Amino acid sequence: MSKPHKPESISDELLSAYLDGELPHDQRAQVEAWLSSHPAARQTLDEFRRLSGLLQELPRFELPAEFAAQVLQQAERQMLLPA
Repeated sequence: MSKPHKPESISDELLSAYLDGELPHDQRAQVEAWLSSHPAARQTLDEFRRLSGLLQELPRFELPAEFAAQVLQQAERQMLLPA
């Protein structure tokens, strides 16, 4: 049985996908191996966790159903009417 490929570095995108649980088992194992031996990567992952938590705490607003149509109409008006 061959050893899994150990990457030279882990991208922020891969760490984000790891945090979100979006990686297949083999990639997840690679990231976990990387994290176990790279404190800077663990720190980056911790920062991503904090940011994710902060984003979850932001208030959520519901826009009216006609919002998109109103934005498109206003953009069209601005393009057609000279300033």
